Amino acid sequence: TLANAGTYSISMRNVFCQGPTATELVKVLEYPVLKVSNDTTACEDAPLLLVSSSTYPVYLWNNGATTPNISVSQSGIYKVTSANGNCRVSDSIAVDIVACSITPPNVFTPNGDGSNDFFFLRGSGITDVYCEIWDRWGLKMAEFRGTENGWNGWNLYTNKPCSDGTYFYIASVTNITGDKKNLHGFITLVR
Repeated sequence: TLANAGTYSISMRNVFCQGPTATELVKVLEYPVLKVSNDTTACEDAPLLLVSSSTYPVYLWNNGATTPNISVSQSGIYKVTSANGNCRVSDSIAVDIVACSITPPNVFTPNGDGSNDFFFLRGSGITDVYCEIWDRWGLKMAEFRGTENGWNGWNLYTNKPCSDGTYFYIASVTNITGDKKNLHGFITLVR
């Protein structure tokens, strides 16, 4: 067993018969070392760069690309192979592309019937939300953080139900890639 790449001389002789020794030169190639990006989930609104590096700059991706890095916009398993002669090494990256979007509701009915009782800001690919609710006189009525939290139609300071009407919200929304987006709009409260 040879531990290092290089050129080696191998000699053989039959010990049972008198005869010449056969000598052959054998070249042992270094096995490539390949590193790739981690499996990832990304938003569909921007291409994702998959990165690989190898000790030998010969690359072949399963989509036909021959560069170390590729930009992708579809979910799938992306496999890259690097080679040094016939010594090949492969690795793959699992990519899940999702729609990172949020469509805020415009009405909610916090009347205790178990249906539409909270104003939530949720969407696919959304990991965090911070939202403030303001009335038409510029007084803050509520605030909440997180995709599992929302506004129940109560005044944060008086701990009483807010009146029917239209309120203004300002929100900061974070998606799975860490990008933040500011949202604002109106929400109508109907009991």
